[in-house]
Amino acid sequence: MGDTFVHMEATGRTTKKIVGHAIVGLLALAFLWRGWMGIRNYSSEVTKMREQFFPESWAPVITAANTYLLLTVGLLLSAGLFRKALLPYSLMLAVITLAGYAVYSELALLSAFGYRPCACIGWFEHMKWWQLLLLNSGLLILTIMAFFMIFTEGGCENRNDNSRRLGMRQGRIRPRRNGTPARNAPNLQYIFIYSKT
Repeated sequence: MGDTFVHMEATGRTTKKIVGHAIVGLLALAFLWRGWMGIRNYSSEVTKMREQFFPESWAPVITAANTYLLLTVGLLLSAGLFRKALLPYSLMLAVITLAGYAVYSELALLSAFGYRPCACIGWFEHMKWWQLLLLNSGLLILTIMAFFMIFTEGGCENRNDNSRRLGMRQGRIRPRRNGTPARNAPNLQYIFIYSKT
């Protein structure tokens, strides 16, 4: 029974890890695709940006900054799939970016600056502001989910190792069947010191 539970728990952790990394891969593709479209259609993107809340003279700079931000997030997410140390930073940058997009979509939807600008700067052509708000919010939720799936997976492993050690100290977890000590089994001196504290 205990072995079945451990196996199911390990399978759940593996599934969670795979799903989290799949979400990161899809997010990376979305950011890279949108960044590439920004480079490819730069002049039309500048024209669209001129119809937003910003002063018209800022449009080229904001368009370039937005395009490079999308590419940077996409590249960092892609690199994070191979270098786990980069993944928390790339996911946090993605969260900040998508939260900014969602807030801007909400402001535009509410005509916060006295008028409603063109919704043409979204992920796809011919989208409306409420659709952009839903899409940006959905991507934001997916990014946060991926963050917790990947990084609570490591935390769960640490907690399981600690509970396993505690179980061995209390005699609830037995050594392996071939007579060798179970993995992570503490030595007798450690048990003695632990029982004294």
